[in-house]
Amino acid sequence: MNNPGIRELLAKVKATWRIITEQNIEDNQILLKACIDSPKDMIVLAINKKYNYLAFNTYHKFIMLQAYGIKIEPGMNILECITNEDDKIKSRINYEKAIQGESHTTIEEYGELDRHYYETRYNPIYNEKKEIIGVTAFSSNVTERIHIEESLNKSEEKFRKAFATIPDSITITRLSDGKFILVNEGFTKITGYSEEEIRNKTSDEIDLWLDPNSRQQIILGLKKEGKFHNLEGIFKHKDGSLRNGIMSASVIELEGIQHIISLTKDITDFKHSEDALRESERLLRESQEVAHLGSFVWDIKIGLWKSSKILDEILGIDENYFRSFEGWLNLVHPDWQTIMSDYVTNEVLGKHKKFDKEYQIVRQKDKQILWVHGLSALEFDKNNQPLLLIGTISDITDRKLTEIELKKSHEELEKSKLAALNLLEDVINENEARKKSEENYRKAEIEISQLNRELEQRVIQRTAELNAANKELEAFAYSVSHDLRAPLRAIDGFSKFVLEDYSKNFDEEGKRLLILIRKNTEKMDQLITNILALSRVTRGDHRESDIDMTKMVMSMYNECVIQENRKKLNFIIGNLPNAFGDPIFLKQVWTNLISNAVKFSSLKSKPVIKVEGTVENGFNIYQIQDNGAGYNPEYADKLFGVFQRLHKVDEFEGTGVGLAIVQRIIHRHGGEVWAEGKEGEGATFYFSLPVKKELTVIGDR
Repeated sequence: MNNPGIRELLAKVKATWRIITEQNIEDNQILLKACIDSPKDMIVLAINKKYNYLAFNTYHKFIMLQAYGIKIEPGMNILECITNEDDKIKSRINYEKAIQGESHTTIEEYGELDRHYYETRYNPIYNEKKEIIGVTAFSSNVTERIHIEESLNKSEEKFRKAFATIPDSITITRLSDGKFILVNEGFTKITGYSEEEIRNKTSDEIDLWLDPNSRQQIILGLKKEGKFHNLEGIFKHKDGSLRNGIMSASVIELEGIQHIISLTKDITDFKHSEDALRESERLLRESQEVAHLGSFVWDIKIGLWKSSKILDEILGIDENYFRSFEGWLNLVHPDWQTIMSDYVTNEVLGKHKKFDKEYQIVRQKDKQILWVHGLSALEFDKNNQPLLLIGTISDITDRKLTEIELKKSHEELEKSKLAALNLLEDVINENEARKKSEENYRKAEIEISQLNRELEQRVIQRTAELNAANKELEAFAYSVSHDLRAPLRAIDGFSKFVLEDYSKNFDEEGKRLLILIRKNTEKMDQLITNILALSRVTRGDHRESDIDMTKMVMSMYNECVIQENRKKLNFIIGNLPNAFGDPIFLKQVWTNLISNAVKFSSLKSKPVIKVEGTVENGFNIYQIQDNGAGYNPEYADKLFGVFQRLHKVDEFEGTGVGLAIVQRIIHRHGGEVWAEGKEGEGATFYFSLPVKKELTVIGDR
């Protein structure tokens, strides 16, 4: 430190220390002497070779309380008072250097509760025998100075990088004579002139503007307003070709002289791309027609509804139809109007969720009732207010009617099975009654035999019908997945074709919309995959065996969590009782639960996942707990529903099927699934399995 006041203070403290050492004065007197001589904005302290306080001033005591929450006293160990481990290591190194006889100065950051930069001078304390008996330290808070220096450096670096790397043209010219002072690489790329060719020349001398009066118009505008934005003009390239530019400029003062700093963007390609953009829009419309998928845009602020031609055909409207949100709502079937109005208002605009729903409409043209599927997403303005609702509507009437018929067939089969069971129960009861009467026993035996044959025939017939229905359901599932994926592949293929072959003709908004289409088709494809997975849980074979749950959990954790995530996770496995069940399905349970725990705790700095198990009342109870995002207990009933999500898509990815699959698998095993959690405090998921399986449960509960 070069401050004379500090050197004088250091000399006083050393002199005081020698006098105190000679007179054997107690530590509290040392403290008093040092505090009296210390300045109010300077930290002053002295320690012995064991790092115990010998003296410190009031300001140091205040700083230790503020930075680490420790109220220090004479004789305490300074390293034990520093609660931040990094700070403790730095302090030990600096004090050790001084104890070894090295006086030195450092600028470092300290503090657990409140971080600040301090410039500190460390000096050894010598006794009369020239032996080092301790260390003095003098510190001043230089946080504000460091932050100012960093801010200035960052500002200068940002300007330098921006000037050098921005692809647009940036120039600095003198206001008085128009001569170029500095240009960036963007200017060279756009005009063809190097910096050497134009330095100390004017735009008129290199014949830059198509209209010679362009610069004079710019000067007049700058003198009047001091700046202007987005002025379009035509300039000449060095090779003689004409280019379109859009320019913004303002007056700045450099070394007392007024200059003009201007930014010019070359929009020639943008102008030329308008025809290509119209062509791409035509291709997009054709791709929608191939997929029989209508699209729309609803401007929320002005209430204007715009739709594609294919959507007009689906809705049965013409170009004169009142195109507004209310107009669309009038097309919704009366049974659905209240639901759809509330759903859009509350769910989409209120909670910023995506719209994804099947409902009925009444075609305007012929009043035909159709089933449609609506899928849409919101666009927001810079204030995060809803701006546009963009989406698609597809006609799913044929598929929906097929589903309804299959559902009716399934219900009839269930009724037949119930009737057969009731009939069997009646036969058994009748048989018991006949046994009581020996007189009617020549006749009961014959009737029972006949009834058994009829019942067997009915069971065979109903079993065949049930098998046929199951095969139809499987065929339907395959057909649905294939028929649904076909238009999705068409949309994705056309969108990919447009992006790959015409992307250079699009502005960023056009590219973003095409990418949004592809992301939504990808999501739909994933939804179909998850629906089929959910269906297989219900229809798949159920084969049970003994399972080592500890090995299974560890195997699933290593399988579904990548190595990079495992490094920062604290994954704890407690006691897990062995289970009896289908190992394939139970692996799926652990995979879904572990993946969920990892996903929803990923935003934590120290994520912790703990798996445990107990045995209670004939059931094995397993639980997996995380310290992640948690959920609102008010919506706990939605956890295990298909496509039910309690978090935004932009926070955590997913389709809302994983927990529904877990529930169906556990129900097939005769167990239950439940959860506990709070928002921001993590969640715990439980499931139970019978200790001893008496009966294999087929199908969902």
